[in-house]
Amino acid sequence: MKSILERTDKNLDKLEKLDIVYLVAIWARAGVREFRYSGKVDFRGRPLVYQYDDLNGTRDCYVLRPITYTTSARIVCWTFDKSTAEFIANAVNVYREEQEKQSQQEDFNKAVEDLINYLSFDD
Repeated sequence: MKSILERTDKNLDKLEKLDIVYLVAIWARAGVREFRYSGKVDFRGRPLVYQYDDLNGTRDCYVLRPITYTTSARIVCWTFDKSTAEFIANAVNVYREEQEKQSQQEDFNKAVEDLINYLSFDD
């Protein structure tokens, strides 16, 4: 298995035949990215996937790397089922939105309490 595949029609055909692994991660929101799975894992059990990389403009190729090296985002999970990945990403977004609403409500309640304390005159 080659660790670097030049971007040629032949190699693109090979990549198209590989299974897809779906990565769920949190950028500004949780989302799903897909990668071609090589069928191998690294010593930690992470799937080895092909990711397009121009290597700072020097080559037009796909590089084999652990799925955890494909992003700097917070990784939630990876799966081979697209609907599962989308479900998880949606659930994470709903959870984060609820947490944000709760945090905003707590901030609002504290601001109201501070305002009441400021406006109250003790004799």
